[in-house]
Parts: sequence; C-alpha cells; structure tokens
Amino acid sequence: MTEIGDQKTLDEAIEWITKAQQLGLYNANVARLARVAADAIRSVLSDEELKTLRYVREQLANQMFVRMVNKAGSISGDTARTYISRVQRLLRDFEGWTADPRGYRPKLTIRTGGDSRGQAPRRRKGMEQRATVSPEASDDSLMAEHALPLQSGRAYLRLPARLTLEDVRLLMVIIHSHCPDASRDGMVSVPVNDEQVR
Repeated sequence: MTEIGDQKTLDEAIEWITKAQQLGLYNANVARLARVAADAIRSVLSDEELKTLRYVREQLANQMFVRMVNKAGSISGDTARTYISRVQRLLRDFEGWTADPRGYRPKLTIRTGGDSRGQAPRRRKGMEQRATVSPEASDDSLMAEHALPLQSGRAYLRLPARLTLEDVRLLMVIIHSHCPDASRDGMVSVPVNDEQVR
C-alpha cells in the first residue's frame, strides 16, 4: 500500500492551504505565513527533483537549511529555520487531513519566548478560548483550550472542561512555582468546605 507521502506533492499541500483556511483549520495569518514559507521552499527545489511530501520532508530535515541560505541569498538563517518549521507543520497537517478529512484537527502549536530577534510576542487584549470535542465525545472528554496574554509572553492551557478541587490545587502549585517573586504567604487560596487551602 502506498503512503500519502509518496502520492501527494508539495504543490498539492500549497493548494490545500486555502481549503484549510475555509475549513477553519488555519486563520488568515497562519495561511499566509504557511504559503510564503512553502513558496520559498519550492523556489530552491530544482525542476528535476521530486516534489512528493516524503522527499520534501527528507530535504527539510537534512539539507534544506543550507540550500535556502546559499541559494536564496537574501534569506537569513533564522528565516530559513522559520520557513522549514512552517512547512513541516503544513506537510503534517496536510497529510493528517488527507488521511481523515472529517476528523482531523491540527495540533495547537505553542510558541515559547519571543521571535527570532529576541522580542517578546505582542499581547492581545483578553483571553482566547475554544473547546474541542472528539466525534464520540462524552461530557468527560470535553477539553477547553485557553491562550492567556501574560506580561512575559503567552500561556497556553488545555484543560478538561471539569476539574476537581485536587486538580485546581495541583495547577496552582505548578503555576506558583514559575513565579520566583511569590512568597508562600502570597499564594492564592482556594476555599475547600469552608477552609482555605494554601
């Protein structure tokens, strides 16, 4: 049996970006950035080279960084790494969607720290939230995803829709451990049966 990576091509993945946006899998910005990156990768592949997903993925993993920096002279190392990462995501999403168009949901990508220039990501007002449900989901399997703008970046949480008090305590301890300025007395309290838990 032939795998998707042997059948599908980079050109088909690029064409799919528009459909991914229409389906709500990509927002307009993600679609635009994926297309720019994929076009840049395509531009350094010769006409004689295979354009199958498998071949392109191998090039991305082994040789594409050097090829991009050398062949497309105006592309910096940081830009080449960014483009490679975006095209790897595009190929993964396209193959996942091709294998299961009705059930596929792209993985949430998490950006840590700032951009390639060391700048912190821009903050948006408010908090983004979405719920994801698998086709056979019961109330227990409902997940809520939150993107929280913080002073030093953005936090991404994927939580079950319902948490126990023990779950909340554990989350508080973990979050508290990331704040070196917090003292034990400054820890947030959660009421438990008319008691305060610290």
